[in-house]
Amino acid sequence: HCYFCFREQKRLFKVEFVNWHNIHHFLNRLSFLPQYTFKSKSNKQRLTELTVAIRSFISRVRRLNKRDQFRERRKTAALNKVFDISTLPARGKIELVCQFESTHHLIRRRPPRLLMTLRRGKHLQQSLAFREQGHTR
Repeated sequence: HCYFCFREQKRLFKVEFVNWHNIHHFLNRLSFLPQYTFKSKSNKQRLTELTVAIRSFISRVRRLNKRDQFRERRKTAALNKVFDISTLPARGKIELVCQFESTHHLIRRRPPRLLMTLRRGKHLQQSLAFREQGHTR
């Protein structure tokens, strides 16, 4: 049984404490920012919006008629653009774009992350500094 009087119960009812069902999702979002060295939460939100826009555009292009020349032109232009921002490992495969579901895929393919995996920088901070200073393109 509850040991609070009526007015205390009424106040506690209005206050929403931590929702334990969503605590794992909340902690995951907090650990996301320092893991990929984002300076602010808005940078991550921009990448999320970019991921959604890319996926929706590619899915619209895929729905067009396969024999249409407009579809082929748009498909190659979109794939070249996505490849140029280094989110795709290979050029010309539309299936790879539809496979990445989250922003994590886009971030893992970011140039500072690639510099670290290619051992051009010892850690992500150093490769990010190289990228910001213009040492790599």
